[in-house]
Amino acid sequence: KIKLIGMIHDKSMHTIIVLKGSGITKPKDLEGRKIGSPEQNAVKIIFPAFAQVNGVDQDKVQWVNMTPDAVAPSLLAGRVDGGGFYATEIPTVRAGAKKVGKDVHVIFYSKFGIDVYSNGLITTDKMIREKPDLVRRFLEATMKGVAWGIEHPEEATDIFVKAHPATSRKLARAHWAIAVDHLLTKPAKKFGIGYMTQEKMEYTRATAVKYMKVKIDFSASETYTNDFLPKLFPEAR
Repeated sequence: KIKLIGMIHDKSMHTIIVLKGSGITKPKDLEGRKIGSPEQNAVKIIFPAFAQVNGVDQDKVQWVNMTPDAVAPSLLAGRVDGGGFYATEIPTVRAGAKKVGKDVHVIFYSKFGIDVYSNGLITTDKMIREKPDLVRRFLEATMKGVAWGIEHPEEATDIFVKAHPATSRKLARAHWAIAVDHLLTKPAKKFGIGYMTQEKMEYTRATAVKYMKVKIDFSASETYTNDFLPKLFPEAR
């Protein structure tokens, strides 16, 4: 058994990216179109919820299974009409489109009624029970690093590029800006970064159970705790 102990991407990271001029500007426009995505991509898995909320006939949307690295090239080549991406991938896809004289339009699930929790930090119930101080120190160190990166984005980008020299610094900086936007939400600003609300966890649980076909019964309160968070309130630069 496991628990979330801190949320990183509070706002949903799920998006469908299309090319500008494709005629797709809103969810309903996806009917009759092809979307490229890996089979187990969360964007695809929770699409039925997205479709239901927005009145989209999902039977009229064709998902084309492909490896992650094939989605953007397939979109730019016109083999599919859209691609399922995490929001942090937007700058990379946009840069690729620019090289071939195109631009992109992004459909954010969070702007169209589906705003579930995305990525967070998890440990086991056993670790919490047997080594709570270790859990607290790990989470505090991690969140302090995140907070420092929020307040020192240029220095954080430099550190990242030094560790990954093949990465474009411009794109890395843009990726981080999007990550920060999805992290510094109203709850994060009110209660500290990483904080999770019961209401949103209930909603996330219900969405996951219904659309990911979870077979076991569990309550939202079993899945997370805010007890180990250090209550940090960084300000974006």
